[in-house]
Amino acid sequence: MIKRMWSTGKSRLYDRAIGLFNQGRYRQAIRLFQKIIADSAGSGGLRFRLASFYCAQAYCDLGRILFAMGNYLGALQEFKQVLRIDPERTQVYEYMGRCYEKIGAQDNARKVYGRIAEMNPWNQPARLKVVSAFHRLGIWDRVEAACLKHLQQYPLHADLHYTLGLTYLGTGKPLLAISALEQAVAINPEYWPARIRLGATYAAADEPEKADRQFSLILERFPEYVDLYHHLGVVHAGRKKDLGAALKWFQKAVSENPNFTDARIKLAVLLCAAGHNLEGIRILREGNRLDPEDESLALLLEFFEKGRSLSVSESEENGAVEELLAQTIGAFGKNLVVAPSVVEMLMLTRPIEDENLPRLLEQVIEAVQCAAHLYARYPDFQWSIGSLHYRAGKLEQAETAFREALLLNPTYTRAQIMLFKTLKAAGKTQAALEVGDILVDQRVLYPDFLRSFGELCFRTKAYQKAEGLFRKTLELRPDDDQAHIFLKQLLEKNRDL
Repeated sequence: MIKRMWSTGKSRLYDRAIGLFNQGRYRQAIRLFQKIIADSAGSGGLRFRLASFYCAQAYCDLGRILFAMGNYLGALQEFKQVLRIDPERTQVYEYMGRCYEKIGAQDNARKVYGRIAEMNPWNQPARLKVVSAFHRLGIWDRVEAACLKHLQQYPLHADLHYTLGLTYLGTGKPLLAISALEQAVAINPEYWPARIRLGATYAAADEPEKADRQFSLILERFPEYVDLYHHLGVVHAGRKKDLGAALKWFQKAVSENPNFTDARIKLAVLLCAAGHNLEGIRILREGNRLDPEDESLALLLEFFEKGRSLSVSESEENGAVEELLAQTIGAFGKNLVVAPSVVEMLMLTRPIEDENLPRLLEQVIEAVQCAAHLYARYPDFQWSIGSLHYRAGKLEQAETAFREALLLNPTYTRAQIMLFKTLKAAGKTQAALEVGDILVDQRVLYPDFLRSFGELCFRTKAYQKAEGLFRKTLELRPDDDQAHIFLKQLLEKNRDL
């Protein structure tokens, strides 16, 4: 009789807890589930197992809600409660990893993602999620090793080839990236993200015809995909003889989507750079009219309109240009997503004389450094600061920023290359040679870097190494005139010796 009463009482409690759970009242439901778990501890019965499952699920749902709201620390606390009840929930480790990523705790993120791999050694979807997570964290060596290992088992897995291609891009190996991306689209010809990335990589590798081919294939299938018009514009803008084609594609992008701000800004910049200031200003005014709240359009329009009307003599008399620059850069410095591209555009159009550019860079650096306390732990931020110092001729500050970026991400190839350029420009030959050797060991195949490193080896009489670097440069870029000249000088010197 007593046993039946206890059983009946627990049933009512369980029914109330499930009712609260179904209503989304998770905190109240958790308290009741915890009471059932405590009363049934060690029994292993059905009600104990159900209460444990739903209690963990309630914590999990709370964590997901907090995650969606951007409360990552709060979400972590809920997910940890889940694991106290059910330590085998793979999805919770995945959410915790994303939370740690969001708050910048990269070491903790690596640990929980590694735990997923340990728990699911034979689970292919789980392993691919871990590879994707390591990719986001920029742990390129682990991503590459994981992809190559999995490809031994699944050689026709297009996603793995695609991820491997992105990894090679992240480590500065464009030729290997192209090979991996080509494999992905060969396996799945309709793998459109891989085709887009392959086209962009062809463009960066100075193979515009191949880039055009990839983008054209996608346009045949998706003529409404406006982003591709933008991609084609970027491809042709990088080829100085094709500015007309670049203008055509950017105009097409803006025509198809008048709210495509990035394409509109690039179109205006190209027009102004080509001397068509009034047309560029008209394009910006049209965008500003469509979206008056868009800060990037409004400020760039203001800059072009005022900059066009100011002469050098006026700037010398009343500092109007400098004042305008301070206002414009200061405003963009509050938005680090917009600031770098806009700064580049302002310097591209150059409505003021070159002698004023150092002052412009000072304004940029000052504005961006105002946000340093928010972004100091981001390698990209340090790279941006370093690049600005480099362009301003402040090589010591540039070196410090690039080294900081590499401390945060030791495989950050772009920062490694800029550190090499900075050390070389500063006359720190031995340090530059050491960084150059690291990049060569990492199979970095950028022709500009290889030629520059070859030049440094040539100057330090490391002729055999220099010859190899010049020949590799010409293998990648046969029309590199400077590499031809250096190689010819080197061969003549070898004959003399």
